[in-house]
Amino acid sequence: MNTSSPSPMSTLSMTASESSSWVIVISAISSSLFLWYLIATSIPSLKPALQRPPLVKGFIPWLGCALSFSQNPIAFTQRLTRRLGPVVTMFTAGRKITLICHRDLIHSMLRNTSKALIADTVHFELLSKAFNIHTHDRVGTRDLIYKHLYPHVDRYLSKGNFETSGAETSAILAKELFKLQASLSETRPLYLGQIIEDVLFPAATLSLYGSAYPAHESVHDFHIFDEGVPLLVSGIPLISRTPAKARERLVAHMCTWIRKLDTPEDAGISEVMGGCIRLIRAHQMTEDTTARLLLAFLFAANTNSLRNTFWCLSHLLQDAEALRRVKKEVDALVDGRFKGDISAMTPSALEEAGGMPVLESAIFETLRMYSTPVSARRAEEDFVLSSRNAPSFTIRKGEDLLANNYSIHYNEGYFQDPHRFQLDRFLSSEGESDEGETKLSQGALLVFGGGHNICKGRFVAIYQLKIFITSFLYTFDVEPVGVGLPGRKLSSEMRIPSRDFTGIGTARPTEDIQIHLRPCQKVSSS
Repeated sequence: MNTSSPSPMSTLSMTASESSSWVIVISAISSSLFLWYLIATSIPSLKPALQRPPLVKGFIPWLGCALSFSQNPIAFTQRLTRRLGPVVTMFTAGRKITLICHRDLIHSMLRNTSKALIADTVHFELLSKAFNIHTHDRVGTRDLIYKHLYPHVDRYLSKGNFETSGAETSAILAKELFKLQASLSETRPLYLGQIIEDVLFPAATLSLYGSAYPAHESVHDFHIFDEGVPLLVSGIPLISRTPAKARERLVAHMCTWIRKLDTPEDAGISEVMGGCIRLIRAHQMTEDTTARLLLAFLFAANTNSLRNTFWCLSHLLQDAEALRRVKKEVDALVDGRFKGDISAMTPSALEEAGGMPVLESAIFETLRMYSTPVSARRAEEDFVLSSRNAPSFTIRKGEDLLANNYSIHYNEGYFQDPHRFQLDRFLSSEGESDEGETKLSQGALLVFGGGHNICKGRFVAIYQLKIFITSFLYTFDVEPVGVGLPGRKLSSEMRIPSRDFTGIGTARPTEDIQIHLRPCQKVSSS
């Protein structure tokens, strides 16, 4: 038997052979992986599919869909989404704007806190056009608004901090209603929208800006300016001349008022607005820019409240049974809790008293039907808009996103028979008024926007609606006469006035309601 061991040369030969085999295997695997990488990154069909929203370019170069969208944004959006789905991009005025009509994707946009989506950019562009704000430092002005002014005002408008201004609102409102009561005439026609502006605008403005502000002198110009904001945003001088003149008169009023700060007359300037003026001055802004920035706050504090109050009362006046139910609730509360004193209905006292679920349901229903807040964002970088229960879409840097809240508020999946005003829609089966808050929390009611940019003045807005309707219906018996405009032929049939959604925020009524007012006996005798 041969028991000799392998020679060193044969062992070395075997080791070299095995090593060579492993080198070949590893090289083959590496080459295969590298080849697959080259193929995967060079052939488009092997890349992950990134869905882009369908694009509608329109027929007019540069303008694109601008004219069709501006004439009737709601109807135009509905036509697009029925044909192309809940997310559509339109080319308009040189920009791409993506319309979002899916609830979950809207919430994904609103709750996005990354640097990919910015709300301030779009909002500042609207402010600059509507209020004619021109400064040499646009970035600095934008930072002043969103990093300093907004947080300052937000602190005063939060639910726990607006007790003082709310108490002033109720007191001023009572005085304005009693002035109206004393001026009633059998021959002078009265219109609901005009009364709301003449009474609620001074009450809301004086409580926020202070007693020195010329609120009564500003009512008419504010009305003209408010109606013309869409024309001002369009940037076409020929069609925006009238609201532009009204805006400049409001700016002149504001400048006169600003000069009273730090003088013996500055006691008539509220603490919150005095703080705003000092913040703006600290950033070296001119008096003209200061006035325009404060006019923007005046607009935000009034426009939606005035319109929503009008719409809510319009529906109550059309339905005698609804009016009877709300008035019964109002009388019971004011007589029982406040002993007939409407000036005592401060925010905390009204919340503590409760007892108005029907009116609160009517208010939420009004907000659902007429509020269309501008919830817009601009993409600062490419990102994917996605949600668990919705398809994902790639949005490119520089494109704008616009949430179509109307599509949610009129979706039968969330609101049965959505085109009909239902007084009890937000009442629970027990007759309580928690259903509005429930819908807000579920994301089906988007009347105040959402996410970290949610409207900070929402508690003030609800309070103003509630306090005006309560005080007005307690003070007067109201009878509708017809629908139309002052100086024009009225329709004798009581109906809801036509509405215009082309503006910013709540739909604008294009008609008014002529009414008869009679002081309630218990009020006139008090």
